[in-house]
Amino acid sequence: MVPGSSPGRPTSFVFSLRLTQKLSRRSLWRSRTFASTPAPGRELRPGKPGHGRPEPKDHKCVNVYVAPIPSGTCLIDGVCYSNGQDNPNNACEYCDAGFSSNTWHSKNCTHPNACTIATCDPASGCVFTARVCDDGTACTTDTCNSVSGCVFTARVCDDGTACTTDTCNSASGCVFTPRVCNDGIACTTDTCNSVSGCVFTPRLCDDGIACTTDYCEAETGFCQNVPSCSGGRTYSCNIFESCWSNEFCNYSTGECMTTNCCD
Repeated sequence: MVPGSSPGRPTSFVFSLRLTQKLSRRSLWRSRTFASTPAPGRELRPGKPGHGRPEPKDHKCVNVYVAPIPSGTCLIDGVCYSNGQDNPNNACEYCDAGFSSNTWHSKNCTHPNACTIATCDPASGCVFTARVCDDGTACTTDTCNSVSGCVFTARVCDDGTACTTDTCNSASGCVFTPRVCNDGIACTTDTCNSVSGCVFTPRLCDDGIACTTDYCEAETGFCQNVPSCSGGRTYSCNIFESCWSNEFCNYSTGECMTTNCCD
């Protein structure tokens, strides 16, 4: 007698009944295990590798799916996401099924304009901020080119007058310093012309008297008016004080005369 059989029942009947019960349980398990593919966002847990089924301790399948991961989706932490869908906990990550179907892929935040800075905020995703071009010196003009980015152009300091020296201070910018015109010669008058710059004009020491030789003394810059007659002779008649000689200088012509200088 087969163990577990009842008297009066054939052995073949007992084996047939047990086989039927075993097959029924297996069919029920498969119907629950190989369920349809879940929609994105629904929990999906793969079975034990190589077996195609989960292995819960109680051998009961409760909302468990082991169907292959659908093309164009990601299965991450037991949840199915559609391709391109953001990580709900980090907006800087998303499902890229072409990269990996079971891990998040980092977003590459870029912008075609070089004057825009692209960053990523885990709360909101890609953030685009206008680029601030500043090289820290007041002697450049800072601009931005949409293709190449920041451009720092040297500042040209020119106030349009030749009477200033134009320079640039890195902290304050252009500086226009009045030009000092000095040729080091005491016998010139030094001035500045806004167009041509410094002008050095010889000092005129003309007293209007033809009987004097007029010049400027280089050391002091004082005018000297030395009495003289034509031909280089110094006249004897003192034209500045009194007449004491018969020779004198003609005020108009500068010639020496032999007549009374007081006449």
